[in-house]
Amino acid sequence: MTRSMRVRLLRTAERAANHRATLDAFFQHAPAGFGLLDCELRHERVNQALAEIMGHDRHEIEGRTLRELAPNNANVLEPLARSVIESGEAVIGIEIENSDGRCHLVSYYPVPGLRGVVGVGTAVTDVTHLKAVERSLAETNRELTALATTDELTQLPNRRMLGEQLALALARARRSGLAVAVLCLDLDRFKEVNDSLGHAYGDRMLVEVATRLRTGARATDVVARVGGDEFLILLADLDVQAAPNLVETVIDRVRSLLVDPLPVGAVEIRVDASIGVAIYPTDSLDADGLLAAADAAMYAGKRALTRVA
Repeated sequence: MTRSMRVRLLRTAERAANHRATLDAFFQHAPAGFGLLDCELRHERVNQALAEIMGHDRHEIEGRTLRELAPNNANVLEPLARSVIESGEAVIGIEIENSDGRCHLVSYYPVPGLRGVVGVGTAVTDVTHLKAVERSLAETNRELTALATTDELTQLPNRRMLGEQLALALARARRSGLAVAVLCLDLDRFKEVNDSLGHAYGDRMLVEVATRLRTGARATDVVARVGGDEFLILLADLDVQAAPNLVETVIDRVRSLLVDPLPVGAVEIRVDASIGVAIYPTDSLDADGLLAAADAAMYAGKRALTRVA
């Protein structure tokens, strides 16, 4: 062997040693957990981050099987690791939640040798904090949705939610040949209560009315406050022939719910309501038309009451 060949071999060996040292440094000091399993799923090597995730010293992990070290998750992890050995395909980002509430993403990838896969590389990332943030964002979104779809005073659905529910009810009705009814309810002489007793009494009156309407509604009905002293009741999935009689029954029930005076603080207030009704498909074929028809019927009744008074 010539001197130049020996020099090239030494340089090649030096570069290989440097590459290995670089990889070893990355392996040991990476913030994510890295490990190497043999084909028997024994840990040949782990870095410090993985040892901390697993809750053992590195020397306690190396040489022990996946099942010995993670018995609670072995039934999930072992088949995944074996599938990597058999198929040569990586398994990426499996979410594992431990009994202590910590959550990790586990990935397995094949380690190739001259005669096929000779082991399984492991990458484990602690995502507990990210999951907590995710849950917090989901809860915030639920709260924001509730705020956007709920009347703050009465805690009934608001106009937006009523509109969404009405759209769904009409879609079902068109598919199934059913009827949908909307009752528009406006409290009579509510302004007089506000003017004579104050807005605080008016608000408490609205809350009491909402409670009575919600208590008297069927589980499938939607009772909503859509502004001021106006309430809407949505009756969905009705038999077309039976719908008019059912609506009259509901109106009678609403009036009976309001017949007793409402206790508002030390005052008892007698209340009545003007009620208008519209039924799909008789009065309108779309949501806006149905609401407008119910509203018009309600105001017609209120005008009639005013003329009589």
